Amino acid sequence: MGLPASNRGGTLSLYGSTIFWKSGYLSREPKWYKLYRDTILPHVRSSVYIDRDAAYSITHTIFYLTDFGNRPAPLSEREIRRILDLVKSLLIHYWRLFNWDLVGELLVTLHCLGERDSFLSIAAAEAFLGAWRSDGAMPADRAGTAQLNSVRGPERDALIFYLCYHTTLVGVIY
Repeated sequence: MGLPASNRGGTLSLYGSTIFWKSGYLSREPKWYKLYRDTILPHVRSSVYIDRDAAYSITHTIFYLTDFGNRPAPLSEREIRRILDLVKSLLIHYWRLFNWDLVGELLVTLHCLGERDSFLSIAAAEAFLGAWRSDGAMPADRAGTAQLNSVRGPERDALIFYLCYHTTLVGVIY
């Protein structure tokens, strides 16, 4: 059971505020903590209730809140520890599913929160980087890998782009 889609709108507000702030359209810095409170992240206590879309909402909340790790999250140490525990739990879950797209985003999230050298983050990073293909593409998941391995011919290049674009970008960011 995931959170209703209507609870994910706060991340879009955070995203929009980030874009307007970074581009100079806002004269005052956004109230980051208020924007954070409107996302699903402060309301989730267990990864059991997080579906795939909510997991993306969580990663993007941290990306925008920390400017991809370029500023500290405006949160208490206790709240950051809670989020780190949640993100680590999600990382284990999506690593088990070979969902490289979310594994990559969750690894970036850990970096944004200052977690770089734990056993989990190092082992997950090795697995994530090990999924990178020799042609430079990173498949999103196990199904995408299987699909790529089964297609030959001219449509293969378009399929590689379709199945690997976002995850490859995440890998480059990581």
